[in-house]
Amino acid sequence: QSTWGGIYFCSRRMPNAQVIAERVLQHDSGQKVIENVCGPTTHLRVDWKTLPPAVDPALCGKMNSDRGRRKQQQIESFAIILQLLRDLSQSTQHLRVVDFGCGSGNFSLALAALFPTWSFTLIDRNKTACELAQSRSQQASLSNVTTFVGNIEDYSGTFDLAISMHACGYASDFVQIQCIRNNAAYVMCPCCVGKLKHQPTPATEPSSPFTVSHPRSKWLKSTEITREEFLCLAAQADHTSGSHTQTVPNLAKTVIEFDRSCSAAETGFTTLITRLFPVSCSTKHDVLIGVPSGTTTVDWNAFILRLQEVSEANSRNTNANIEEELSKSIEKIEIESQVKSKPEYHHIIPPSPSRQCQFYVKRRKRLCVAAASDGSTFCSKHQPEALEQERVRSMQPRDPEHSRPARISSSQKRMKNPLSIKQQVQAEIPDWSVVFREVKRPVHIDVGCARGKMLQQMAVRTESSSNHIFNHLGIEIRPELVREANDFAKSHGITNAHFIACNINVSLEALLTSLLVVNNVGCTHVSIQFPDPWARSKHIKRRIIQPELLAVLGRQLAPGSQVFVSSDVQDVVDDARAILDYGFRQFTADDHQSGKFWWTCEVSESGELLCNPLPFPSERETVCEGLWRKVHRCLFVKL
Repeated sequence: QSTWGGIYFCSRRMPNAQVIAERVLQHDSGQKVIENVCGPTTHLRVDWKTLPPAVDPALCGKMNSDRGRRKQQQIESFAIILQLLRDLSQSTQHLRVVDFGCGSGNFSLALAALFPTWSFTLIDRNKTACELAQSRSQQASLSNVTTFVGNIEDYSGTFDLAISMHACGYASDFVQIQCIRNNAAYVMCPCCVGKLKHQPTPATEPSSPFTVSHPRSKWLKSTEITREEFLCLAAQADHTSGSHTQTVPNLAKTVIEFDRSCSAAETGFTTLITRLFPVSCSTKHDVLIGVPSGTTTVDWNAFILRLQEVSEANSRNTNANIEEELSKSIEKIEIESQVKSKPEYHHIIPPSPSRQCQFYVKRRKRLCVAAASDGSTFCSKHQPEALEQERVRSMQPRDPEHSRPARISSSQKRMKNPLSIKQQVQAEIPDWSVVFREVKRPVHIDVGCARGKMLQQMAVRTESSSNHIFNHLGIEIRPELVREANDFAKSHGITNAHFIACNINVSLEALLTSLLVVNNVGCTHVSIQFPDPWARSKHIKRRIIQPELLAVLGRQLAPGSQVFVSSDVQDVVDDARAILDYGFRQFTADDHQSGKFWWTCEVSESGELLCNPLPFPSERETVCEGLWRKVHRCLFVKL
């Protein structure tokens, strides 16, 4: 060792995980890794709408939609394996299943609902988690679920099958030991193997069956791997990726799981290793399957053979699909090479996809690259009406004070935290008789209006129309943009549009109450377009659409009022649907045909809006068209 500045450095090089893994895997372990058991051709898509909401991890698991969907995919992968077991024979119709490390039941409660003839025992050392799991099972009316509070090694009951999803460190080893002691099968997906460096059992109890030291199997010990090298592999295995690629962490994880499977095989178990489908649903996607030998009520050997048959059948189908896709790609490359060999004529309009804007840009000698608006062949910028407005505007003399839009700084582009202290100030209520020329009109509120370009266009249209005459109120949290929007409206003589800088979650009720006093109608239309997504799970509480906002709208809006939400983030719209599901109903095709509503558009059979019900797109929607980003929309009617 050498020292420098009082710090000790180790001159000995750390072991190379890749070299260790490749050296170990040269020795035949006898383990079988079978692919495609859980998919893609046999992939079970659970109809989650038919299951009780209390067992759906995406609804009751307190996780965002992306994580909730990945948890659903993990459950579906296990459900396929258990379904193959249940359909095996009459003896597998009533099994005793134990979930070691159940947590709050996000994983096993759904399986209990899918397999009602099996009995499930949920085990976790966290008492609060077990109580929550028991409460959720009662809400779902599951009579085949019981809970046990304690460690894995404390459970003394009998069972036929053990399941475990992401039992950390030594917990997966303890699940195997419990199954060996009870002569029961196991299906488990281990994780956090880096924690194997911590010994869980004191050395004073050498006779305990749960005294585990790694490596466990004779196969791995025969490779002359040292304890330090094993821990190096375990540390690398914690950095696996959600793919099939043979990276160093994935190789290290393979060695660790081979060691576990070999240790079970040395006790007479028949073992297999497969993967979750899709592998992107978890970075720890290795599934270990082990079945006991000897006399049992279940023919476990037939179960192993069935798994292998399904794997071979799916592999053949997958290879056929790959060959078909490969032939299509080769044909596409040949066509592209023939097209490139032909001379280019710039005066010929090139063919374009059906969703591309069909406006031909003469200066560029090509079609517009933006996506066409829903229900149109042109993008928002090249609509005939927008082109006419731009032509008229270009002929007018420019105002030097408003010739250039205000620059948005990088700090303004960042999402504003609505929960910060400075955003908790109540907005000053303006004199509505001064703000609006016709104060008795119903009001449309647009939340997050930015510079207010859409509201300004709608205000000009409503002034020239005899139907749907409204006053428009824009709410924006950034005061710089509000000043610009009000200056523009004032300079152009717009008297039915106004903009206020405030936090809508703080000031909405006061604004709606004051409007109701003035016009006796209040607000009848609310639009929330492209709110800040706040994608991280700990920031979801900062989103605009919260249950408190729903309570205000429920008290202030009259029956028949409409609320429109749109975003290019699916998770934001899904949360809005879940929150607005109480006190509101979704806009239907019958509503569209009735002609009673101002905001209306065609609705698909699944309930999705096929276009934007508003007459003009927002600034962000125009940007999404240029980037070909899909916009998700939902429209609600107050009950």
